[in-house]
Amino acid sequence: MTENLSELVGQNESEIVTLTNESFSKFYSILSVLSKDCTDLTIKNGIICQMTDRRSSIYNLDLSPIIGNVDVMMSGLQSKCEMFEPFKKQGVEVSLVLEGDKYWFKDDVSEIEVTRPIERYLNNEHIAEEQLQERLSLAEGQPIFQITMQPFLINRLSSYSKAMSATIVRLDFTGEKVSFTVTPGDNTSAVTARLANFDLNVETEAICGFPVNPFLMSTQDLNIECFNRSDGENILLKLSTEVEGIPIEVWCMSRATNPNEVQ
Repeated sequence: MTENLSELVGQNESEIVTLTNESFSKFYSILSVLSKDCTDLTIKNGIICQMTDRRSSIYNLDLSPIIGNVDVMMSGLQSKCEMFEPFKKQGVEVSLVLEGDKYWFKDDVSEIEVTRPIERYLNNEHIAEEQLQERLSLAEGQPIFQITMQPFLINRLSSYSKAMSATIVRLDFTGEKVSFTVTPGDNTSAVTARLANFDLNVETEAICGFPVNPFLMSTQDLNIECFNRSDGENILLKLSTEVEGIPIEVWCMSRATNPNEVQ
């Protein structure tokens, strides 16, 4: 069922989702977050669960409280966000109309018509809910650690990564502490920013690199859980937060490198 922010009705073999300005703002914000890591978008039964362009992360969230159990496929996500932006900025009610191989986003003065792309040609693979755990392949046992990154730390991470054009945040496990480090994306600067040392007394000693964008998807608290993967070579992070009240989680994977192997 959809909440009172949206209404889903059937009409001459069409599906119409009416989004208030508040619910469209939430929808747009989610699309904007994904557009930083995903060229395309697939929504099935209101669920987004897909790989990023670099295939190092999986975004997983439920949009059915906003748009109902609809299926929407979208290529060129970044350009679509740019086209949808006036709807958000002007605070208007938007209708999503789905019919056949097309769908429309429209209000009283304009409409954007989209032809559904062919799924197999989309860049970002959709993952069925029942396949997610198999893809993650978590090792048995408890998480390596669990922490909450507060908004002021996220703000610093955002500033450091932007200033250095960094796309990766490095996690250093030293046995007693876990630290987050940002280095320049072009590796030409001697500047390094280290963000907090968490006293966690973990048994793992490793260095991992994770994409920075999922850490910056919200200004709310970011819950971070770290797991070993069953292959014994990779480490997974589960990042959980909310974007305009919509719960979102991202799974990121990185090969665990022995610190002694790093020059």
